[in-house]
Amino acid sequence: MDKKKSAISKMVKEICIKDGKMQWEMHIIPVVKNALELAGKLKADMEVVEISAYLHDIARLKGIPEHHIAGSKMARDILAKLGYNMDFIEKVEYCVLNHGSSLMECKTLESKIVNSADSMAHMETPLWLIWIACVDKKMDFRQSFEWVEKKIENGWKKRFPLPEAREMARPKYEVAKALLDSTKGYLSGRN
Repeated sequence: MDKKKSAISKMVKEICIKDGKMQWEMHIIPVVKNALELAGKLKADMEVVEISAYLHDIARLKGIPEHHIAGSKMARDILAKLGYNMDFIEKVEYCVLNHGSSLMECKTLESKIVNSADSMAHMETPLWLIWIACVDKKMDFRQSFEWVEKKIENGWKKRFPLPEAREMARPKYEVAKALLDSTKGYLSGRN
């Protein structure tokens, strides 16, 4: 890992560790892993994808509302301070801005990859998301469960513009869905 990328990774990891919610391990690392795997398969710009994956939630990690908008501006500032060129900065900024967007808003291959990788990470960590909803959003278990179920369903329906991403996500989605369906059965008294 080069010095600039290492500095970004270290900065994001330190922010995550400070909040004590395991966001580095349970969200950022899965997004980076999935994004790099997809970028390799699709011959995308690996560096844009990797840096975007590290920075995609930078504003959310700092508790800033409208995190995709604020995060894109923060990414721009961080990358400029590290000496990245403007073309690279704009590509990362676009990925961060559109990482949680509907399919129609992602115009570049790299933004589609980061968007898909973010949703895949949710499918890999539904139990952690339920905990986050209870802790951060102050929801009770049933509300948290419903929020996660909706998040995963919306991700599956709206955030896989690339067939390769959908295929890569399918087993993750099926496992998350089975876990949530089983739990839903108990919550509703069916099991």
